[in-house]
Amino acid sequence: MSPSHVVLLEKEQHFQITQRQHEMDQDALRRTIANHISEDSARRDQEDEDAIVLFMAMAYLGTPGQFRRFRTYLTQANLPLSPMAHSAWAYMWNTRCDRAFITTMGIDVGTFDDLLGRFSETWNFSTIDRGDVNPHGEPQLGRRSLDAAGTLGLVLHWLCSTMSSYSLQQLFGITPAVCSRYLACGMDHLLEVLKAHPQARFLWPTTKHKAKVYSEPIQKNFPLLTKCFGFFDGLNLPVLVSDDEDIQNAYYNGWTCSHYCSCILAFASDGTIMHAILNAPGSWHNSTIAEPIYDQLLYHTPPDY
Repeated sequence: MSPSHVVLLEKEQHFQITQRQHEMDQDALRRTIANHISEDSARRDQEDEDAIVLFMAMAYLGTPGQFRRFRTYLTQANLPLSPMAHSAWAYMWNTRCDRAFITTMGIDVGTFDDLLGRFSETWNFSTIDRGDVNPHGEPQLGRRSLDAAGTLGLVLHWLCSTMSSYSLQQLFGITPAVCSRYLACGMDHLLEVLKAHPQARFLWPTTKHKAKVYSEPIQKNFPLLTKCFGFFDGLNLPVLVSDDEDIQNAYYNGWTCSHYCSCILAFASDGTIMHAILNAPGSWHNSTIAEPIYDQLLYHTPPDY
């Protein structure tokens, strides 16, 4: 056999080997695709079966019977008989511990008593808003689930925490209907109290004397900070997502990927809040939100401060 025939034979054998390898690869690919299709089909069948089972379960649970009577809320049988004597709030109120009050309500006992004195004047001499109650009638204090102190404590607990409503109901020993009604009424009373309270105001230091009183403690600790009378801090409060697209977009903060209303608070050296910008849309930049404070510094602040 000539050398040229040998070369042709080797090439033919190499081509046949390559062809068989290609056919094997194609066959493996077809089997892989078939397996994926089979698995996907089985997964869809399982999802369909799960959906049918879920639908049947929901239909069964929705039929009249013992499951339909099940409700997820607290009743009077689950709570203390006397909320003003045996609830968790009653025990904390009797201890009158500053640490406990500050932890749960953000204020000490002295501040609570100051608010309570003014709160009681409105709470004890007005009725609770209800459809079947005469708003001009005589208040029935002895029949109320909470007294003035308990209602003020309920409102402050709600304002200073993000706990669920049933947690509040357990703390104060009241049912859901009483809790929502006392919260709404108590908030209105507290708002009226704060509007008339002489210390519940934001007062900017417009005089040199007041600015100096605030600046001296800062300069004592930080000698290089002269004529400095306070500081700012920002606060983002999470809010629900609005169904309105424009409102939803306004309160969406792209930096944190959440919905907020933004606030800026100006504090004096003794902790007094001198100025506040509240509930600005979360999409606004901090410099935009702070514009009113810049105006305060430029036009309502003593020179050199």
